[in-house]
Amino acid sequence: MFRTARFDVFREKAKKYLQAEVIETDFESDAKRVHFHYLRLKKQLDEWIEVGSSRIAPLNSFTSASVKEKHAASIAAKRNPEAKTKTKVESASDPDKRQQEEQVHSSS
Repeated sequence: MFRTARFDVFREKAKKYLQAEVIETDFESDAKRVHFHYLRLKKQLDEWIEVGSSRIAPLNSFTSASVKEKHAASIAAKRNPEAKTKTKVESASDPDKRQQEEQVHSSS
């Protein structure tokens, strides 16, 4: 499967960088530009940005590498909602496990 190029792109209306993928390029016109689709946003928000714009940065320069992982986790949670609840219940019922988890979270 072909994978398109992804970048961090500054979305002016949101005033923050979001992950976006290239869906089209225009190198024929005087203003060389790239058409971006922001991941997890409606395609109506896609936009053209000139090549070399400071709004375009290498992937994960300003965003978390985990956008795809979070999306996969949300799909998994929808498919099996008991999995997340079960681990919380198990942690609550096991004081040693809960203390270990608290130590891990407090050290990071």
